[in-house]
This record gives sequence, structure tokens and C-alpha cells, in this order.
Amino acid sequence: MLAVPSARSAAGVSRIVNSLGSATGPLSGSGSEGRKPRRTHAFGAVDARGVAVDDGTVYLAAFEEGLYILRFQAPLEASVSAEGGTVAFPSAGTSYTFGPGTFADATTLIHRALDPSQAPSPSVLVGIGRAYDVSAWDTTSGEPVTPAQPYTVTIAYTDAERGGVIEETLALFSWDSTGWVKEPTSRVDAAANTVTATPDHFSTWAVLGETKKVFLPLVLRGR
Repeated sequence: MLAVPSARSAAGVSRIVNSLGSATGPLSGSGSEGRKPRRTHAFGAVDARGVAVDDGTVYLAAFEEGLYILRFQAPLEASVSAEGGTVAFPSAGTSYTFGPGTFADATTLIHRALDPSQAPSPSVLVGIGRAYDVSAWDTTSGEPVTPAQPYTVTIAYTDAERGGVIEETLALFSWDSTGWVKEPTSRVDAAANTVTATPDHFSTWAVLGETKKVFLPLVLRGR
């Protein structure tokens, strides 16, 4: 474990945490301006006094709020040519298939799995631990690119991950900054334990479903 000396102000810790986040993803905050880290899905602005790092996990001690635990997962990358093709990320249980012309030039696809604490709350739905961000960048210019046509994504899951979620209700949802929106092309294959969809955009995605509900009759007894 890498231990970082205590900081007497949030600015010092902001610089430390920001340098970690900039290498791995969306954790944002300030550095030289001395502002506190801005809120992400699971992290709020706090007055911090110390930070420690252990194999992708950051432990942030706050003055009043207690201990924050931030988990970072290195993004997965793969090259996609203008002719398209299939990209598989076995460790993430996810594969993508792009048709010819989806990207005009050679592109770098970036898939970043999200820890459940990093993904937006699914409200009445339940996640199964399959949430991720996907984006793409032009290999030559480094500029972000979007797919010119729908692509296919397949996410595998296990029965243990599904837990009590009703399997036929599983579907792929995208986050639109205000809530989760079901991808209309999403289909679940219960025999293969996969969810497949053909979206036309990149986003933050999650496989969500409904849980089993038991309704008990209400019995009223006279006095």
C-alpha cells in the first residue's frame, strides 16, 4: 500500500486524487485552484486529510464525513479498422461487433467497467454488476468519434451475478444524465446467459432487471 502524508487542506489531497483519476477515468477535481473534488456518481466534495492507495483502490479520509473508498478499474482498449470487426473483452464478459463503415478511420475502442458504487443508482431496477462506459477515439487525431451506424454488443453474466433478478426482465439500459433508459433493441438469452443489443450510440450502460416480488394477502379481523 502507498501511504500519502496527511494534508491540512482539501487542495493538497485534491491534487493527489486528481492525478490518480486522470490516469484511469472520470474522477474529476481541482489542482492548482485549490477547489475540492467535484461530485461523481459515488463521491462528494469533502474536506480531506489523508489518502492511501492499494491496488486500484483509494482510501480517502475526510475531516467529518468519515472514510471514502474509491475503486478504479483500468480501461480496456482495442483497435477497430474502418472495415469493422469483432472486439472481445473476456475479462469484462463483453464483446462488440462493428460493421464496415461504422468508423471512417482506424479507431481505438475504450471499454471501462464500472464498480457498482460508480454507476448511477438504478432506482426501482436492480443491477447485476454489469455496468460500463464505452467510447472511441480516432487513432490518428486522438479526437472522440461516434458510430455512424448501429453496432452489436453482447454482455455475458452468471446466475450468481443475476441473483434474485427475474431473468426475462434483464435488459441493457443507457444513462441519459437524468435516468436509465431501456435500449429498445435489447434481448436476453436465458439459455446462453447473455444480453445482446444493437445501439447506435456510446454511453454509460448497465444490465438491469426486476426482482421477484411476493404479495401477501391482507387479512382483516373483526374486533
